[in-house]
Amino acid sequence: MKKIEEKDGKKDVELIKSALRQEMAAERRYAKHLANVNNKRVRQVLRELHEAEGKHKDALVIEMKKRVPSFEPEKNELWKLEMNPEMLEGIGDDVELIKTILNINIEKEKEALKQYKGYANETNSDELKQLFLQFGREEYEHSEHLKELNKEMNGE
Repeated sequence: MKKIEEKDGKKDVELIKSALRQEMAAERRYAKHLANVNNKRVRQVLRELHEAEGKHKDALVIEMKKRVPSFEPEKNELWKLEMNPEMLEGIGDDVELIKTILNINIEKEKEALKQYKGYANETNSDELKQLFLQFGREEYEHSEHLKELNKEMNGE
């Protein structure tokens, strides 16, 4: 029994690491996109999604620390500066750029949904499975929110 639990524990740590990398990449992507958009409505949505991905990252760090108490997430002062909302004022309102940014993020949120479903199927931990499924639902909601915003930008 101990062998199975140990094997499951290692697998869960790897799943959490993968999900953590995914959330950090999403957080960075939203920060970069915020820096390129001046439209207030678009910025509001991108900022909300940036914060949501940060909350996912924080929850995953907690799950990792349950399994690996010595775990410390990446600490990079330059990264913190990049993420400082006051520094991200946006530089443009080009509609085509905004549509491109929205479409990129719609696709990335769909990918995240698929990845979280996969993670949920791979873990034997009910708690972790529920967390992954919850994040998958939230990623789906993010994509739907972005689709609605895209429709607004297209005048639909």
